[in-house]
Amino acid sequence: MSVLVVEDDRDSLANLMDILSWEGFQVHGASSAQEAREVIRHHGAPRVVVLDRRLPDTDAETFLPELQSLSRDSDVIIVTGYADLDSTIGAMRLGASDYLLKPVNPEALLTSVRRLLERQAMRRAWHEEHEFAERVLETTEAIVLVLGLDGSIQRCNPFFEQMTGWSSAEAIGENWFERFVPVDEVEPLRATFDKTIAGEHARGIVNSVLRRDGEIRVIRWSNAVLKDHARQVIGVLAVGLDITDIIEAQNKLLQHERLAVIGETMAALAHESRNSLQRIRAKVDLLQLELQDNAQAMDDLASIAKATDDLHRLLEEVRGYAAPIHLDLTMQQLDKVWRRAFEEVQQSHPRATMQLSENCPEQPLAVVDAQRMRQVFRNLFENSVMAAGDQVQLFVEASLDPDGSVMQVAVSDDGPGFQGARIDRIFDAFYTTRPTGTGLGMAIVRRILEAHGGSIRVDESYDRGARILLTIPVKPPRREGEVA
Repeated sequence: MSVLVVEDDRDSLANLMDILSWEGFQVHGASSAQEAREVIRHHGAPRVVVLDRRLPDTDAETFLPELQSLSRDSDVIIVTGYADLDSTIGAMRLGASDYLLKPVNPEALLTSVRRLLERQAMRRAWHEEHEFAERVLETTEAIVLVLGLDGSIQRCNPFFEQMTGWSSAEAIGENWFERFVPVDEVEPLRATFDKTIAGEHARGIVNSVLRRDGEIRVIRWSNAVLKDHARQVIGVLAVGLDITDIIEAQNKLLQHERLAVIGETMAALAHESRNSLQRIRAKVDLLQLELQDNAQAMDDLASIAKATDDLHRLLEEVRGYAAPIHLDLTMQQLDKVWRRAFEEVQQSHPRATMQLSENCPEQPLAVVDAQRMRQVFRNLFENSVMAAGDQVQLFVEASLDPDGSVMQVAVSDDGPGFQGARIDRIFDAFYTTRPTGTGLGMAIVRRILEAHGGSIRVDESYDRGARILLTIPVKPPRREGEVA
């Protein structure tokens, strides 16, 4: 640890240097401000400067600002006589750390130097801790908030900006509960906040957070109170982990487990029912041959036959929905896939007038299961026809994302749209607004797209009918065990 002594009296300079050297310090000496400049230039900034109040070429008040610029992190001890005490106080105001009166007491000098070095060590440790905390705040993938006692945001980290879409400049000063928490969760969350301030345990709290775009994320919080030097609570430190994806994964796993149970049950039920339904249908066919002259009986038999077919179709649809989806992936031209699906729907509804318009790249290619993807478009077209009636205009738009990884496809019609339907349940199994529907068509569509690594949603802003937005990855989804 280096010390620079600046003293114009040669004997005093030698004496001070000897005292410091005996204690193990690396000491350099200078008898003027100019010599001090040269020493710093050649040997670097010292940790402590012992500076005589009066020098041949300047005084401490004049030299101190320059010395601080040359040796920014050094502490300065002013050495002065009683007559210069007032000026020394002025130097202290300019940034000197301590002063000693002449003649200098060796123990007082060593005590002052040691104290300043200890303070420097504490300052460095504080700065290191501060920089570490700042790096943690900057890089951690968790929300870090400091909330005032009124719930206003005092500070937030970059991940908060990334997760919510709000900049720190926009968020600071805003009330956390009023701006970022859904209305139905504000009251219980405020109660938890008040308990935290009162000193109660506050970990594992889960609530929803509103993004700027309206999306909701689910956050798990761990909170702690912040106190001032008088041990008074001044705010709350809240650290939150985004667990939205974990919850979605858990829900999907639970859904898969439920589907597996349904699949096993329906497979057994379908197996046991198939023979019975076939016998019913065979008897109906025989009765129709025997009762051809009885119009009323023929109508009744037709109703029985239709009910038998409907029951068989329902069993097969439920079994198909619950069964695991195994994809046979090949490169396909998507426009050919949806055109074939359109032709199949036309054949199923010969009395309906249907038109299909397209707007897509010349060859909208993607690696998909052609049969499954055809089922996706067939179910969507079928829904449009059933909703619109005998005349419907279908429109398919497709575009490739800028990075070429995802095909965005929009399927729309000019029908009544989703009147009377709950948009949030459109893709739920067994949800339907039609008296004859099974409620599995759109659920199957979602399962197929998710198996491809894609997604589906309703365009709620579309007001000229119904519009469904699909994302279809161009490349096949990565299977477990594959390496990118």
